[in-house]
Amino acid sequence: MSFGEYINVIKGTAHTYPGTNGTSFKGVMGLVQQTTHELFLEDGTYSLWARDPVDPEETLKPHVSNIYNADHNGYSTHPFILGKATDKSWFGVFINNAAAQDWYIKNNATSGDVEIDVLSTGGIGDMYFFTGSNPNQVTQAYHTIVGYPVVTPQWALGWHQSQWGYENTAEIKKVADGFF
Repeated sequence: MSFGEYINVIKGTAHTYPGTNGTSFKGVMGLVQQTTHELFLEDGTYSLWARDPVDPEETLKPHVSNIYNADHNGYSTHPFILGKATDKSWFGVFINNAAAQDWYIKNNATSGDVEIDVLSTGGIGDMYFFTGSNPNQVTQAYHTIVGYPVVTPQWALGWHQSQWGYENTAEIKKVADGFF
């Protein structure tokens, strides 16, 4: 699929399993690198634009200021969602597009429907749809497209430190001393 030159809009509804009487509704999960306390996506706006923010905390509100004040996400973006379908099978959707994106999520716990609107600033992209009888089958199919995670060698752990979060030089020295 080739997206247009300017703003691209994708609208859809994920029909997820509502559980019994809507009591166990969870919706869809994904769009990782969002700093939040919930695995499943709540109603709100999820912006995908990789940055190195000072204090990344997802507010689920659209950004009203310029991109430099949009400190709501982490170091990478993963435009992939995963959910349990109404027939209890599993599905995944991956939108491979490097342009900045806003994902608008609206859940309906009674029906299990999740309205998903994606606005992208442009780019050329591909959409992939995956199905399986369990979440592992879906994520395995996803990894055939994007690659598999790499185990970081132990000697490299601890040497990648964010530039944010240190109050003073003494604190930085304490962290550095802990490397040895």
